[in-house]
Amino acid sequence: MQTLIDAGYPAEGIKTYLMCLLNSNFEDRWKEKNQTQLYVSYKEFQVSLDKCNTAGAIFDMDKLRHICAEYLAIAPLDNNENTSVLSGTLSFYWDTFQGPRIKILDETRDDETEFRKTKNYIVDILNFDRDKKLHITYQDILDYIRPFLDDIRPFLDDIAVDTSLFPVVFSTQQRQAILSAYTTYLETVFRDADGNTNKTQEEWFEDLKQFGKPFGVAANNAEFKE
Repeated sequence: MQTLIDAGYPAEGIKTYLMCLLNSNFEDRWKEKNQTQLYVSYKEFQVSLDKCNTAGAIFDMDKLRHICAEYLAIAPLDNNENTSVLSGTLSFYWDTFQGPRIKILDETRDDETEFRKTKNYIVDILNFDRDKKLHITYQDILDYIRPFLDDIRPFLDDIAVDTSLFPVVFSTQQRQAILSAYTTYLETVFRDADGNTNKTQEEWFEDLKQFGKPFGVAANNAEFKE
């Protein structure tokens, strides 16, 4: 189990999978209970002895990945407890992450106000497309949020942005102007003073389409064809 945890698999997801091995009807009961907004942990279920597999369980890595993806898609993102997805992600990052450091997470860790803003921002990112169950491990989450934290986070004035990621049709000046304008949008429109988002995903996407117009970007396919 420790090998899986070191690889970023959430401990709660692993234990939930083990409950599936223990009781043949557990997965259905767990998913049914978690159709609501309030997450129900595997700890809240009683083991049914008559549903135990007497033939011996076979460890299925694909099934484990499926359960962990389900868990990361329905568990609380941030409930100020150690059981939240955000808490698990940050603990994995600080304790075991071996890749290039994510500067903002280290720099704001001891600054309560800035760190609260950073956490709120990460929750906003993870809320997008959460129902698609994109993440299986905490490593997946770190890979997903890294571009947002390293490239457009308004706190990161001292980090050089790699503008080569822009399409070649944009000049260096245009790339810098786009980044500056989007940073202003994030600071003044997308989030309030406490770092909380003021926009739904649909509202943000509409803003993004309008945002690109001054820079010659079409807002939809019809405009692009023109």
